[in-house]
This record gives sequence, C-alpha cells and structure tokens, in this order.
Amino acid sequence: MSSSILILAIEFLMHITVLLVLLWIMIKLQNLDYNFPGLIGSAALGGGLDMIPHFGHYLAVPVLYLCIWKVTRSCIFPDAAFTVMISYALMFCVNLFILGTLMGDLRPSHHALGGSESATPKAVVESQPVETNQLIQDSVTNLVQTDNAKQAEEIAKKFLIKGLTRNADKSSLTLQSGKKTYVIFLGQLISVQTDDGPVSVRFTDLGKDWVALSLKGAQVKCPLPAE
Repeated sequence: MSSSILILAIEFLMHITVLLVLLWIMIKLQNLDYNFPGLIGSAALGGGLDMIPHFGHYLAVPVLYLCIWKVTRSCIFPDAAFTVMISYALMFCVNLFILGTLMGDLRPSHHALGGSESATPKAVVESQPVETNQLIQDSVTNLVQTDNAKQAEEIAKKFLIKGLTRNADKSSLTLQSGKKTYVIFLGQLISVQTDDGPVSVRFTDLGKDWVALSLKGAQVKCPLPAE
C-alpha cells in the first residue's frame, strides 16, 4: 500500500513539474503578467485532475483555462487558451520521449527469437575414440542440416513476396505469411508467424529476380513476383 502511494506521489510530482515548466515558458514567451504561487497551484490542480482515469483530462483542461486566466489576468481566449493548449501539446511530446526512452529498443533480439539459427545437437560419446566421436557428430550435423534445409524450403513456399525496395544495404522486402505482412530490411532478423508457429527469418541477399532468406539455419532463394 505504501509503495503504491509513493509511486503515485512521484508520478504526481513529475507531472506537475513538467506542466509547471511548460506553462511558465509559454507565459514568459507571451510576456503575460503572473504570480508564481498561483502558477504552482494551477499546475498542481490541473496535473492532479489529469491523473484521474477516464474523464480526468477532460476536466483538467477547462479548469486549467480558468486558472491561467485568473493568474495572468489576460483574455481567456486567445491568451489563456493558447497557453494551455500549447503546454499540453508539448507535455504530450515530453511523455512520448520519456516512454520511448524507458522502453528502449523494441526489435526482437537474437536470443529472444530462439538463439542461434545454426545451433545443432551434439552427440557426445565419451567411451569411444575422438575420431569416432567426430564422425558421429558430423553425421548428426549433416542430418540435422539436411532436415532443416527441407523444412526451410517448405516454409518458404508458404511465403508470398509482395515487393522489394532496392536501396543498397538498406534494401527492404515486403513478405506475407498467412494474413500478416512483414517488412524486413537487408540483414535484419525477425520473427514471422506461420501455421506451425513463429519462425526466425533473416533477409540475407538479393539478386535481379530473387531474394535469399535464412530459415532454420538454411539459405533459401525465393523468386520475386513478375513486374
């Protein structure tokens, strides 16, 4: 309970601080008269109302209009209205910037998509000589790679290449799998949803009438649609 109150208090403090700074900047830019305690009270009241779920924002805006009108002794329109509208617009941009900073990179990482594509099971036979173990490991690797290549070809047949944008190393491919469409940049690894579940797909190369995709550790060439 105490942690929830502390979080709300920190959120409220940050909210009114940002709103106060933006209101003060707009008032100074317009050379309006004001008193600082009244401005702090207006930001606190508007920020507190704005944190109420659902209808809080719609209540905060007209209340803040009236507060700024009283604090600055200016016309409610356009002076007070302009100050509040621009402050809220800038506050929205600040919130987006903070949210983007906290979220970080949203692209799926290599580890999140299932680790290395070319990882293969290792046959460990400790009781046999090193040469025999190596032969067994090579045989298992070849079998797995052959099976992966067949699976990759079957998966690639279900993909529909919608288009290709050529731009050197920034070329992009539009690929459709089922009802979903994906845009993949050259060298990018993404997760594509198929009937058998998500599959890691990397756009590795392109030619005049084909593109190369890496699936299941195997390279598959897909023909481009006729123009």
